[in-house]
Amino acid sequence: MTNVALVLLDDAGAGDAGVLGHPILRTPHIDAFARSGVRFSAAYAGAPNCSPSRAALLTGRAPFRTGVYDFLSKRSGSMHLAAGETTIAA
Repeated sequence: MTNVALVLLDDAGAGDAGVLGHPILRTPHIDAFARSGVRFSAAYAGAPNCSPSRAALLTGRAPFRTGVYDFLSKRSGSMHLAAGETTIAA
């Protein structure tokens, strides 16, 4: 069986790590992790903010189809990933 570790960083831009060439930020643990494995340097985000991007990543579906179309907060009401949704964790 192959092991896969997926690292998702919130509020991080495309160059916000030392391994990506940031001149000030020091990210030694992320840098070491990147050097020890395969790096994919081009990707697509399902949405411009965290919650719908995570929903898209977990399900492979467009965020609106998952029911998570905006960031989740205390004011989000009933917006959530459905309990029966198939995800990569299943």
